[in-house]
Amino acid sequence: MRGSASVSDYLNRVPHALSMEPFVNNINRFDFSKFHWNTLVGIIAKKGYNPIEFKREVTSENMGHQTVIHFNGKTPVDIDEITEYYFVIHTDQHEGSYHVGSFPASGQSGFMGEAVYSWESVVERFDIWLTRLSEEIDKPDLWSMYERDWMDAHEALANYVSLPQVPGPMDRPLSANEESRFSDAVNSLQQAILALAEQQNKAAELISINLEAIREAGKARPRGVILGILGQILTSVATDLGKDAAKEIGTLAQELVIPSLLP
Repeated sequence: MRGSASVSDYLNRVPHALSMEPFVNNINRFDFSKFHWNTLVGIIAKKGYNPIEFKREVTSENMGHQTVIHFNGKTPVDIDEITEYYFVIHTDQHEGSYHVGSFPASGQSGFMGEAVYSWESVVERFDIWLTRLSEEIDKPDLWSMYERDWMDAHEALANYVSLPQVPGPMDRPLSANEESRFSDAVNSLQQAILALAEQQNKAAELISINLEAIREAGKARPRGVILGILGQILTSVATDLGKDAAKEIGTLAQELVIPSLLP
């Protein structure tokens, strides 16, 4: 998280901040006075940012103007490289209102924006945006991390599991005897994997549910489909236990479960 800084401290340290590019450009400010811009600069500094990390673009329209404040987090050398993070203020001179939109969202209407009817409301949304911006850029992307872990586990399993390409009735469901053999193999695999989970203090019940899904997959499905489900679920389990466990999981699956599916 970025450190906090008072507005006065920032302006004392950088006395000409309001004349620095890229935050302030040589533009027609329309009905935005220094009061408006200074207010936004003050909030930026209070949140621990430097105004030079932002770039604004103002365009005129028939009944108002639109200001887009981009966050780029770069030095002035890189001012053309903006990120996807922005805050938009559209001034409607006919209705006497502002239309505010942003990413990350600062209001209840999300990034599509919402109408507000006072500058104080704009300031409030801007403050919220900067808070959510900090969260967006400082916190890890857990979904991407999980996807990366899943791919790592998938690649690790591929080193130890070879799904067979067997000619013959791979599209035929398991017989009653074959289903019993498959269930016994899954039981052995389950016990071994739950032992791994216990060693790592992982949630055994969640892993057990995943393994039960393998057993359910063996009922009334073609064995080729069962093999595909087996690969997906084992990858999920290896993701939870870590790719270092993939060797043991893959070896067990190759020795115990896959043979039980062969015609």
